[in-house]
Amino acid sequence: MSQEKKLSNLVGVQGFAHVQQFLEDLPKIGREQAIGKGLKAGGKYLRDGGKKRLRSAMKQSRGVSGNFLKAFSVKIKKRKSGVLVGFIVPKGAKDPKREAIKFNSADSGTAQRSTKTGKSTGAMPSLKRFWTRTKNEDTPEALRLVAEGIKKASTELYAKYR
Repeated sequence: MSQEKKLSNLVGVQGFAHVQQFLEDLPKIGREQAIGKGLKAGGKYLRDGGKKRLRSAMKQSRGVSGNFLKAFSVKIKKRKSGVLVGFIVPKGAKDPKREAIKFNSADSGTAQRSTKTGKSTGAMPSLKRFWTRTKNEDTPEALRLVAEGIKKASTELYAKYR
């Protein structure tokens, strides 16, 4: 299955046939570039929405050290069409599972926790499910931005190669 068909299955917006038509006429290098630009536009929109909701859920708008807000990033996948948005684990991380746990516990909170010896480590309060709300509220607009970004990049590349 080609990347355009996979993308059309993921992005259910009107007018996507025009995007596919542009992409079919472009050379393969141009196609990858156009898809990447569109995905980045949608990913940035989700990142900004997540940061905005996280700021409103925190006690202070910038947090204590600001690291939680700085950890938000957008990464375009290299081998497949896709974008990763959120707290992305660095490639050389010692314990990638720990990073994923931090994100999940920040979104939904945790119950009272204790160590093996029975000492309490406390509970992490939920940050009002900021990421779940972001996904539910901002995904349609992000998908529209993906389609528009692909369309815009493909028209630029189409004009360049013709």
